[in-house]
Amino acid sequence: MVLRCASEDVAAAIAKSLSPDNVEAKGLCIGTDVEGKDVVTSVRADGIGTFLATVDDFLSCAQASIKALEAIEG
Repeated sequence: MVLRCASEDVAAAIAKSLSPDNVEAKGLCIGTDVEGKDVVTSVRADGIGTFLATVDDFLSCAQASIKALEAIEG
């Protein structure tokens, strides 16, 4: 998944807020990196249910991070 941000600083802040979600567990691997203005996240899961739940949770967390940054920046 790629989330394009307004600036490299915003991308870094969002990626940092999502870094606790970086996981390597049996059947699940999540990794988030910053590439310029993009937050790039990869998700691998053994089952489709786990994959969909993980993507849904990740997107909810990303949305919360974006809203928090918008509130701070005004």
